[in-house]
Amino acid sequence: MNEIEKLLSKIKKKDLKFLLLVIRQLHKDYTKVPGVKKIIVGKFFFRVRVDNYRIIFKINKDDSGEVVKLKRRNDNTYKNL
Repeated sequence: MNEIEKLLSKIKKKDLKFLLLVIRQLHKDYTKVPGVKKIIVGKFFFRVRVDNYRIIFKINKDDSGEVVKLKRRNDNTYKNL
């Protein structure tokens, strides 16, 4: 079980539904997800805020988003990208 799956298994159902909806939309077309911001760390890394969670993703050649990290917001959220 990877880090993302581990965190998803601990999230409440209500929050999990919304997070999965956002993740699915990122895979289809990240431009239609509100609140997407570029992270200065990398050229193609972006983040989207969903309540207290941050979804960090990168853009593939076909303009789909690939989730790199899913973390609860804290001081270490953007480290080790």
